[in-house]
Amino acid sequence: MFDWNDLKFFLAVARQQSTIAAGKTLGVNQSTVHRRLVELEKRLQRKLVTREPAGYRLTDYAKELLPYAERIESDIKDFERHVKDQARDLTGVIRVTCPEPIVFRITKSALLDRFHEHHPACASNFCQVIATSISPGVKPTSPSVPVTRTRNSSDAR
Repeated sequence: MFDWNDLKFFLAVARQQSTIAAGKTLGVNQSTVHRRLVELEKRLQRKLVTREPAGYRLTDYAKELLPYAERIESDIKDFERHVKDQARDLTGVIRVTCPEPIVFRITKSALLDRFHEHHPACASNFCQVIATSISPGVKPTSPSVPVTRTRNSSDAR
């Protein structure tokens, strides 16, 4: 029936009431906005705007469609955000190196539960510090990456 991308042009004209301003908002020229709006009107077989001296005014039909187009825009943004979030989702193992009392406090708090809710594909394990020459830290690891140890600056004498 129509190209989903045409809704961006319809919404921009509805919000800006000008094809020039809509083009600037969308990063395209005015003729592209006008052409896409005319194409959408042809596909819908209805006029969406009328040209007036002060700019473009939505027809009654366009005013009826506007909330639907805004919901579609919102859903598309939510979809894009979800896809982007999935692409950034952590996977693998996070190794936490810290003294035993801190391990106890972390495991008894809700911190790990909240972390695993947001990153279910990520595992965590604890390495307790026994020697004083190892600094506490959090290190992302994978099977092919060896765990590195850092020394306190006070130990480097």
